[in-house]
Amino acid sequence: MSSWNRFLILAILALMVGCASFGPIGTSEFEPALRRDIPSVEGSLLYHAPASLLYGVNGYDLMDNVAIRAANTSGRDTISGQGIVIIFDKHLYFVRWIQGKYVADWDTDLKRVISVEFRTLGRGRRVVLQLNLDESPVHVSFSASTDNGQFIDQERTEAVCQVIATQSGLECKHS
Repeated sequence: MSSWNRFLILAILALMVGCASFGPIGTSEFEPALRRDIPSVEGSLLYHAPASLLYGVNGYDLMDNVAIRAANTSGRDTISGQGIVIIFDKHLYFVRWIQGKYVADWDTDLKRVISVEFRTLGRGRRVVLQLNLDESPVHVSFSASTDNGQFIDQERTEAVCQVIATQSGLECKHS
């Protein structure tokens, strides 16, 4: 095998490994698969998009980003990564497609949302939620992405902010 062919094969494999799989999103099989795999799903599906989740991160706040990296290396429970943000009329989910089924990594009742913000940094966009949990307020940040999950989708990210704000009875504040 020539060195060119080896390079081409390695380049294709590297691209395949870097791509996230979102399951049957965008097809008629998406919602039935979601309801089958996550029994707690109730109500009307209002919006969904590929996204990145950063639990415990307040938008682009540097100290929160440093803290989550430190938590990840220390073995503490943190949730971050790529998946799908899904908004129902009363509930919000972040799910991943793992071995042919959807798994909920994180979810919350929309009644727990006490603020919704749309933040920007350069071309980056994030929805920042402040949640009222039992122990204390927690921030959760989302960036919706393009269908392949490779780039931030600015319009989708703003749509996520608007839908969550509407369903929570709040305003999507731009900052």
